[in-house]
Amino acid sequence: MIESESPVKSSRTGQRPSIPRPGEIFDPVARGLEAIGDRWTLVLVRQLLGGPKGFQELRVRTGIAPRVLSLRLKRLVADGFVETQTQGARSLYAVSPRGRSLEPIIAATARWWVHHGIEDLEIDTGRFTETSAQSVVEALPFL
Repeated sequence: MIESESPVKSSRTGQRPSIPRPGEIFDPVARGLEAIGDRWTLVLVRQLLGGPKGFQELRVRTGIAPRVLSLRLKRLVADGFVETQTQGARSLYAVSPRGRSLEPIIAATARWWVHHGIEDLEIDTGRFTETSAQSVVEALPFL
């Protein structure tokens, strides 16, 4: 019998206990990715690194569907990556200190993609005078 097919059941739930895969328990990369969540975390935090933004502005800047954006923002607030602020009658979202700590990860991800992914795409380089990894990263806001 395979270890994950153990017939032992938890007395509390009646379900089999979750058995971590080898290396998963002490793997800081796996734990870090689990804490960050899905790709929208980094996309939204990146937008907020430039300053607080309202729901509509985040929707326009990211192209995230309103329902998905609402769910992601609630999760980011609950997880401590984003804080809400009130500016007059407007509610804004701002990066928290925990969210700001993701800035080096966001910058490294952007540099990695520019270095390894940009060659595979036919893209309009627009405002970039050259498409070296360094020039693109320097031109990206908030990195």
